[in-house]
Amino acid sequence: MSIIIQELTERDSNIYAACQTLLNCCQQDFPQALQIEYYVSIGGRMIGAFDVDSLKGLLIWLPSFDSAYLAFLAVNPELRRHGLGMKLMEFWLSLMKKNNVLSLSLDVPANQETAINLYRRFGFEQQELLVNYYPSNTTLRIDGLKMQKIF
Repeated sequence: MSIIIQELTERDSNIYAACQTLLNCCQQDFPQALQIEYYVSIGGRMIGAFDVDSLKGLLIWLPSFDSAYLAFLAVNPELRRHGLGMKLMEFWLSLMKKNNVLSLSLDVPANQETAINLYRRFGFEQQELLVNYYPSNTTLRIDGLKMQKIF
């Protein structure tokens, strides 16, 4: 399997349909519908991981002067634990360094240990506990962690 990582734009053909297909595979991880169009409308940028013509991973980030916010990272469940999340993060971090970004931040559900470990591997540190931050499929809400990386 040969994966290609590249920046995407809203002009890329069928990108919204490809994103929705990926999100449908990850539905149990993201119970709230992700509005790709919303992120693009507020200046969000996308990085995709493709196998042939199929989107297998997606990273969405929001630029802001000399910082950036990681809004979303998803990998097709069939390809998890194969380094695809790491490849997306490496591509993004390289892009951030090239653009002289000084700090990165993200929020992550506190119960997603795999994601938290991935972010820690890339130098992100917990800054804050976000109590009852995320909705869930139950009546209970899930705590989140605010994490940050300073270059």
